[in-house]
Amino acid sequence: MCELASKCWTQHITSFTSQVIKATINVVFQATDMVDTAGERQRLGRRLGQQIAARRKAMDLTQDQLAERLEVDAETISRFERGATVPSLVTLDRLAKILSSSTAELLSASSAAPSDLAIQISQILAELTPEDSEFVVSQIKALCRHFQLQVRK
Repeated sequence: MCELASKCWTQHITSFTSQVIKATINVVFQATDMVDTAGERQRLGRRLGQQIAARRKAMDLTQDQLAERLEVDAETISRFERGATVPSLVTLDRLAKILSSSTAELLSASSAAPSDLAIQISQILAELTPEDSEFVVSQIKALCRHFQLQVRK
C-alpha cells in the first residue's frame, strides 16, 4: 500500500513540476515579446529627436534655452535630438509641456503638428493672463474676418 501511495505521489509531483515548467516557459516567452529591440528603440529615438528639434526651432529656442527650461545640460538636448538617448517618461512629459505639445505628438511618426506660426502664437499667449489671452484671440479673429472680407471684394 505504501509503495502504491508513493508511486501516485511521485507521478503527481512529476505532473505538477511539468506544468510549472511549461507555465514558466510561457511567461518567459511573453515577457520577451514585450521587450523592445535595439532597432525599434533607435527608430523611436530618431523620430522623437526630429520632433523635439522641429518644435524647439519653431519656438525660436536654442538647445541651451530648452536645456535651461528643462533643467538639464545642453548636451542632453543634443543627445535627444540626435536620437542617441531617449528621455525618461517624466522628462518626455516635461519636454512636451515646454514645447507646447503632447507626448503623443512628439512620439508620432507623422505629426499633425501645428504650423510654426501657431506654435509661436501659442507661446506668446501662454505668457499672458487668461483675460489678456482671450482679448488677443478675439482681436486676431476680428482681423482675420476683416482680411477675409477684403479678399472677397
